[in-house]
Amino acid sequence: MDSTRYLFDLKVRDRPGTLTAVASVFSNRGVSIQMLLGSTLGAQAGADISIFFVFEASEKRAQAVFRAMGRLDNVTSVTSHRYDSQALRAVAFAHVDPRKLADDQQLPAIATDESVTFAPVVCDNKHETWILMAHPAQLENCIARLRGAGALVDATMTIIPVQ
Repeated sequence: MDSTRYLFDLKVRDRPGTLTAVASVFSNRGVSIQMLLGSTLGAQAGADISIFFVFEASEKRAQAVFRAMGRLDNVTSVTSHRYDSQALRAVAFAHVDPRKLADDQQLPAIATDESVTFAPVVCDNKHETWILMAHPAQLENCIARLRGAGALVDATMTIIPVQ
């Protein structure tokens, strides 16, 4: 069965049990959540909050999850995005040990291979922390290359729809 990665953008009421109910929809349909992101930034008191779920599923299972989400009491809207959609952008902070990178593997070279925008945030004698921005798949590839080179100390990433 072919599967596709998706990002579901849910607007939910901030009530006890909402996250449990949403997670149960995935679980009851045999779909594993790969990434969970939430934000109350920009929301006024009492306003809906955003929760983003990244997962991989067949189109049939993704549609079943989508329909079930729309029936939950505390979910006010659901938007579905394929993970390869150009409407998605990702931002990551990567903590890197540059001493582990060969001269041709320095972050600028690794980042430009994937059209990743980057800027140093913190640099000390041993480590550098960079902010990286790109399409989610491009950013994941860049982070995977840093990990493969043994230079990635830690990373965190968030994804947002921009259209």
